[in-house]
Amino acid sequence: MEVKISLKDVRFYAFHGIYEEEKKAGNWFVLNMDVFFDLKDPSNIKQTVDYTKLFEIAKLEMENPEGLMEFLAKKIMDKSKNTFPFINKITISILKEKPPISSIIGGTAIELTEMY
Repeated sequence: MEVKISLKDVRFYAFHGIYEEEKKAGNWFVLNMDVFFDLKDPSNIKQTVDYTKLFEIAKLEMENPEGLMEFLAKKIMDKSKNTFPFINKITISILKEKPPISSIIGGTAIELTEMY
C-alpha cells in the first residue's frame, strides 16, 4: 500500500533570497512537504517515515541561508531521501510570505516534485 506522510504549513523565519535586504531582514517561509512510499508492514516502524525526522531535516536546512528557494527545497529532498531510502516520491512547496516586490499583497512560492 502506498502511504503519504506530510508536513503542512510549517513556518520558519529565515534569511533566504538573492537580494541583500532579504539576507539582512529575513522573512517568513511556509513549507509543505509530502513523501510517498510503499508500506508492507504497518506495524514495523522501520518501514515508515518519521515525520519528526522530516521536520528536523527541514529545520536544519531552513537555518542555512540560500539564494534560491529551489535549491533549498532540493537540499531538503536529497537529505530526506538519504535518510529514508525507500521513499519513492517527494513534493515540497515553499512560500515566501512577503517578497521584496513593491505593492505585492501575498507571497511567492516554488514547488518541486521528484520521483525515484
